[in-house]
Amino acid sequence: MSYINVSGAGEFATLSIALDSGMTTPLSIPALQEIGVSNSNGVFRFKTLDSTSESAVLTPATNQITLSVVVDQAAMFGDGAGDTTAVDKGLFKLSNDKVQIYFELDMGGNSGNTISGKGFLAGLTMSVTPDQPLWTAPLTIEVDGNYTLA
Repeated sequence: MSYINVSGAGEFATLSIALDSGMTTPLSIPALQEIGVSNSNGVFRFKTLDSTSESAVLTPATNQITLSVVVDQAAMFGDGAGDTTAVDKGLFKLSNDKVQIYFELDMGGNSGNTISGKGFLAGLTMSVTPDQPLWTAPLTIEVDGNYTLA
């Protein structure tokens, strides 16, 4: 078996977001705590009078990337240099402005596997507590269409 181990130096999983498919001036998301990739096919179930079991037909998939990050000021709120790149805008403004983004997830572990696509940021919920004194935030990329695997 060939496991994808992302715990070694230089083997970490990375996620980058840009405003164009060419990934010009990408925002590299720092301090990732968790990443999940979901490809959930829908199912339409139906019953007929001539069968004792249901039938099923697959419907289009719901694709999502979920992540949790420790909030980095520049990544969350942008670099303030303008309003034309993902680096300028930051995650908060990209989500708040409902801007379509392009993403690349390098699975790390020297696997050479990259998952990419386009979508929208959703579910941004920053929080802080006395027991967790750094701001953290879960975030979802609602994928528009299929993933591309390279």
